[in-house]
Amino acid sequence: MAYELSDMHKRVVDTILTGSSIPSWDELQDEIAEARDVVEVERVVEKIVEVEVERIVYAAPPDKDALVLSGREMIDTGVFNADIGKVEVFQWDTPHPDVPVPLGDGYVENTLHLKAFNHAVRRRYPVQFVGPTGSGKTTLPMEYCARTQRPLLRVSCNEETTVQTIWGQTGLKDGATRFDPGPMTKALTQGHFILIDEVDRLESGPLYTLFPVTEGQKVFLNPVSGETVNVHPDFRVIFTANTAGRGDVDALYQGAMVQSVAHLDRIGTFIEVGYLSEEQKGVALVAKGVAPDVSAKLAEYATTAERSFLNGDVVTPTTLRGLYRIGQLVKDGFGYVEAFDLVVRNRASEEDGETLWVLFDHKFGEKEEL
Repeated sequence: MAYELSDMHKRVVDTILTGSSIPSWDELQDEIAEARDVVEVERVVEKIVEVEVERIVYAAPPDKDALVLSGREMIDTGVFNADIGKVEVFQWDTPHPDVPVPLGDGYVENTLHLKAFNHAVRRRYPVQFVGPTGSGKTTLPMEYCARTQRPLLRVSCNEETTVQTIWGQTGLKDGATRFDPGPMTKALTQGHFILIDEVDRLESGPLYTLFPVTEGQKVFLNPVSGETVNVHPDFRVIFTANTAGRGDVDALYQGAMVQSVAHLDRIGTFIEVGYLSEEQKGVALVAKGVAPDVSAKLAEYATTAERSFLNGDVVTPTTLRGLYRIGQLVKDGFGYVEAFDLVVRNRASEEDGETLWVLFDHKFGEKEEL
């Protein structure tokens, strides 16, 4: 069975392969057809997967210089501490502005989650991360892109997110009607990853326009501009949601909607993300410079606060980011009461603030300062 490519994609692939002394796409297909067993097929495919691209010019916005991908390499170890299989890492001639900044030692790896995500990336499956607020659904794909140098764009969804928010909009410029591409259009054509955050808050209209993307179509019409979209082979789409498509059944996520079965059926991999363990939170805080004794107490507080959130006792989530800010404030000379107020109480409702304060004070109440 032949693996069909459009003429445009075939030209790109042939340029990459022949530039690295690898046979053309048609020649590789002939080798696969003549292969006598699976081992020989894997050997031919490995030629494509392992190829190091000399110089590929990636598309760039009109007002910017094109960014040059000077190389890409499949790496077995070193990208993450966990063994998650081969990871493709990009190298850019100059720093890419859309590549996230890595968290480094402050990132707590989950081997299963990373392995599943890396597999989906290599298979080009759409991925949806599901879990409570503050559990790290967004952090994992951002850290993956940071360490592999993959550009990432992000759309944060709510009930006001429109088709134009995602795809772009048309308008008058210099007396002419022009299309200003949105993040999805840019990601599709420039080979970026795109993260659709809180997709369970997205109305059905905008969600339906994503079906050609999650179906893996290579060419389709932009729903706003009507122009043909040729999907870049490095494009990937990622979703996050607080619920697994069920909507706000526990009254924890106001605005979360029941998701379309048609959308859920198009997702290739679902990854459920829970809160870090108490020990993991402590390790992460220490890695980010918070004193060990303070980190341990903050981790204890967070575990009880998360339980209260999941039980519906409070609606204010407790996140690792917030814990780090408390620890940093104390390190910079603030007292524990001041640190709690600045990070938690001043943004929470009066009732939530008092409930969380009781939990916090239970851990730190014996000290005047942390």
